[in-house]
Amino acid sequence: MTAARKKKDNNINIRAALNEKELIKKAAEMSGLDTSTFMLYHSIEAAKRTISQTDTFKLSRRDSEIFVNALLNPPEPNEALKQAFKRYKEVFGNKV
Repeated sequence: MTAARKKKDNNINIRAALNEKELIKKAAEMSGLDTSTFMLYHSIEAAKRTISQTDTFKLSRRDSEIFVNALLNPPEPNEALKQAFKRYKEVFGNKV
C-alpha cells in the first residue's frame, strides 16, 4: 500500500436528513463526482476558508493607516502600563 493510499484510510462519518443527502448526491452527480469525493473536496475548501478568515483580518484603508501610525509612533506609556510592566518584572524578572 502506498503512502498516498494510507492517508485516505481514515473515515469521517456524518448523519444527514434524507433531503440533505439527496441534495448533496444531486450536486455531486452534476459535478461528475461521487458523493464522498464531492463532500471531501467541499469540506476541505470550507475548512481552508474558515481557517483563513480566522488567521487573518482585513482593515479599511483608514484603519490600516491608524494601525501603522500606532506601530511607527507609539504613544508614551501611561501610568497603568508602567505599573503593569513593573508587576511583570517582579514576577518574571528581565525575561522579555
